[in-house]
Amino acid sequence: MVLFHADGFNGCFYNCDLLTHADTDYDNDGEVFLSAANGLPPITSMETEKRDGKLWRGLRDGLWLSWIVANGKIKQAANLACCYPLGGQRHWPTDKDFVMLFGSILPAIDILPCQVVECILSLKLRVICTEGEGVQTTLKLTELSMQFEDMEGNCFNGRNSLLMLKEALSQGRP
Repeated sequence: MVLFHADGFNGCFYNCDLLTHADTDYDNDGEVFLSAANGLPPITSMETEKRDGKLWRGLRDGLWLSWIVANGKIKQAANLACCYPLGGQRHWPTDKDFVMLFGSILPAIDILPCQVVECILSLKLRVICTEGEGVQTTLKLTELSMQFEDMEGNCFNGRNSLLMLKEALSQGRP
């Protein structure tokens, strides 16, 4: 289960399980969108956004992500993300992307010599509409990924990543 939550956008809240999301009002093939209807700050153009950064500040201060891993057989779950972004950037090569980074430190006992690992979750949103006549500022979730790194920044393969997920579940991480 991956929960995406927009909080603080003019007091509006938006919750979404990204893996099972389906908007019944629109034919969106399970895609996830945020708009002014969710309290997203309106922008009139990307040029204006580059100058004042209102949307960027709204995303940085108003989003949180929970990536919950559950094992139904043993009835254990672990939340692998912190509430608010640890960092992020306006990704200007495409001129419309925002990348937000979330994460946590997980135990890696008996897996790594340092016994801890960083779980990094990356969320990428793209502006697909700006404010205009009858159109709201709209963002589309384009990428969501997870990776594990040791304290030196080395990424791990699938086997070690699964071992770390298993360790997080056994620790009863909230």
